[in-house]
Amino acid sequence: MTISRRRFITISAAAMGVGLPSHARTWRGVALGADVSITLHSQQSNTDQIITRAVSHIRRLEGEFSIYQPQSRISSLNHTGKTANSFDFNALLNEVNEIHALTNGLFDPTIQPLWQAYANDPNLPVDAEKQALLRVGWRHVQNTPDHLRFARAGMAMTLNGIAQGFVTDQISTLLHNAGFPDATVNIGEYRTGTNPVKIAIGGSDSAITLSNAAIATSAPSALMLNGHTGHILHPKRGAIPSVWQSVSVVAKRASIADGISTALCLADDLSLAQRLVQTGVIQRCILIDKHGKITTLVG
Repeated sequence: MTISRRRFITISAAAMGVGLPSHARTWRGVALGADVSITLHSQQSNTDQIITRAVSHIRRLEGEFSIYQPQSRISSLNHTGKTANSFDFNALLNEVNEIHALTNGLFDPTIQPLWQAYANDPNLPVDAEKQALLRVGWRHVQNTPDHLRFARAGMAMTLNGIAQGFVTDQISTLLHNAGFPDATVNIGEYRTGTNPVKIAIGGSDSAITLSNAAIATSAPSALMLNGHTGHILHPKRGAIPSVWQSVSVVAKRASIADGISTALCLADDLSLAQRLVQTGVIQRCILIDKHGKITTLVG
């Protein structure tokens, strides 16, 4: 059975046993194609009301970022090549711009045309791959506070490599401002509050305890597009064999952990991960190579 990277880290975390107090309240559901949960460590009388607010906020953001919803803003952009912008969409694309620069362009959500080409053709010809790559490039996204537009015909975008992290951050902030600073939020990625949570790292026997931090794991082979092509594609080189089985990133924000863990799966060596740790962009990185060797980088 194949399970996605986000489902895998969820199972791993649950298996470790968080050790929740008896008064913890947990909501579970599905959002943005992932199993999600919110845990509040509180006996406050308004707990159910706050969870209802959080879930409503998640559903609204799905209407912005979900490629699984035909009426979402991103689906409209992909269908027509343009759409009106929104505060949340603009905020997320600003984070994309930041991570794109931090990863030397390896993180690029305009990879969707290439993703679709591989998913539709198990034996994609080289010429077809080259044609798809011509429709990839973050520099061809025209983003203003009012409008979004693709500069080239046939472009499309997926935010699956960062939207879950962004929504996780949004919900964590909502809960913190509502008086729940110790909440644990999992919208495809984990972000913890003041309550320490022990989380196992997928594919290894080690675990880390997180407090006021986020973690995301990416694994190229967690989803195979056509039986033999991993779902994390290089924006300039297409389908390349990844050096890594999985990459886990700990950062202050879940959006940073999410986007950078995706990008590092395309890195040929440790140099980019080392730089991101040394400069404090991320707090920790656990990389498992194709032979099972585990490398842990800590800032």
